[in-house]
Amino acid sequence: MDIWKTAKEVLGVVAPTIGTALGGPMGGVAARTLATSLLGKSDATEQEIISAVTGASPEQLAMLKNAELEFQTEMKKLDIDLARINMQDRDSARRRQAEMNDHVPSVLAIMTLISFFGYIGAVTFWPGGIDADIGFINIAVGWLGGTASTVVAYYFGSSADNSPKKGKK
Repeated sequence: MDIWKTAKEVLGVVAPTIGTALGGPMGGVAARTLATSLLGKSDATEQEIISAVTGASPEQLAMLKNAELEFQTEMKKLDIDLARINMQDRDSARRRQAEMNDHVPSVLAIMTLISFFGYIGAVTFWPGGIDADIGFINIAVGWLGGTASTVVAYYFGSSADNSPKKGKK
C-alpha cells in the first residue's frame, strides 16, 4: 500500500485546502499546520506527518478538520488565494508558449493524448492485452490518465472552482 497516496486521500476528504497547499508554494505552511495540529510540534519530518495523517484517530481527524478551517481563515487574512496562485502558474506557462511560439508543449500534449487513448485501445481490444500484467496496466493507465488530465486542464481550463462569481449570474 502506498502510504503517501493514503495520506492524500485522507487530506482530500478531511482537509482539502491543506492538501492542495502541500503541493504548491504554500507547502511549508501547510506542512507546519499539519504537524502542529496532529503532532503538537511544527518541525516534524514529512514521514512523521504522513504517518500521523494515515494513522489519525477520530479525535485527531476532528482536530485536522479544525486546522483546515483555521488554515482557510489564515489564507483569507493574508489574502492568499490558492486557486488563483495555481491558475496564475498555468497562465504563465500558456503565455510563455504563446510569446515564444513554442510548439513543444503542443507536441507533448498530442503525444500524451495519443499514448493514453492508444494504450487504452490496445489493452481493451488487443487479444494479448488480456494476458498482460494487471499491475503494470494499472500503473500505466493511472499515470497516462493523470497526465492526460493535466493536458486537458492546461488547454481547456480546470474545473477546480466552479462556484458562481460575484456579480455574475
